[in-house]
Amino acid sequence: MKQCLIATVLAFIVLSSRSSSASGDSAAIARTVEDFHTALSRGDAKAAMRLLASDGIILENGYIETRAEYESAHLAADIKFAREVHTSRSAVRVVINGHTGWLTSRLHTKGEFEGKRVNSSGVELIILAKSAGDWKIRAIHWSSHKVTKVR
Repeated sequence: MKQCLIATVLAFIVLSSRSSSASGDSAAIARTVEDFHTALSRGDAKAAMRLLASDGIILENGYIETRAEYESAHLAADIKFAREVHTSRSAVRVVINGHTGWLTSRLHTKGEFEGKRVNSSGVELIILAKSAGDWKIRAIHWSSHKVTKVR
């Protein structure tokens, strides 16, 4: 199911781009972001960190972490969370401006983590830069809130 969603998103990005170069870069950006999320959910810290630029930053919950801070502290928690709780992405959009690109998406996360139910809605903004033919993640911003039932 997840593979089908990934293929659909990549196909949409490729078909909606105007030039083959732009469509190739759009697909490469989407793949890089998906590879990052897949590495987290597989528990592969090394693969996730290979996709994060040396000067990459993470913005989440009102904090900014450098790449080194993320790798030494928060990465393990993100891996544990990604392995235990399902997150779906929708409204994925890729924009490219020269050697810079960004991906935005809406998130819905649902499951159980450390004995607590999780049901949240959020967004992500991931900024990438192209260097030596590869797209690297330069910044990630995640923002979410609990989903509350409307009566």
